[in-house]
Amino acid sequence: MYIREIVDNDWRHIEAIQAQSYYEIKPEALSVLQSKCRVSPQTCKVCIRREAVMGYLLAHPWLHLVPPKLHEEIKCIEEACSRIYLHDLAVAQQARHEGVARRLMEDFLATASEYNYQEIILVSVQQSEVFWSKYGFKKVDHVDICHSYGPNRQLMIKTMS
Repeated sequence: MYIREIVDNDWRHIEAIQAQSYYEIKPEALSVLQSKCRVSPQTCKVCIRREAVMGYLLAHPWLHLVPPKLHEEIKCIEEACSRIYLHDLAVAQQARHEGVARRLMEDFLATASEYNYQEIILVSVQQSEVFWSKYGFKKVDHVDICHSYGPNRQLMIKTMS
């Protein structure tokens, strides 16, 4: 397995993985997913095994503590940010429990450090807080999160050291 930046042929696989991964939220349109990659291609990656996409991670710089709404394209990032928003991490069903998520997260954390991000924020969905806490993410309360993230949404933050 190896990690690389997303190329055009990966998007149909990313859409399929997204569709099989989410049951509490509506999958996002392809144009919305691609908008994350357009603004920050270096932080949007896939995990490849035998030339097949086994998982993906989409992240982009974000100025605010309030996360972006789902289903809306990211147009541009206005200025240099010290915060990055981890928008999505999903693994193909046939590759679950094979270390794909761990590989993507290790690569992402190294990239975030390389680009000197001070904070990583995300919205945990579908009761995934335990997974994120393994990587040092902590719950943040009293922040308004769009309802499109589903009933079990939780803002989480990791401060980089």
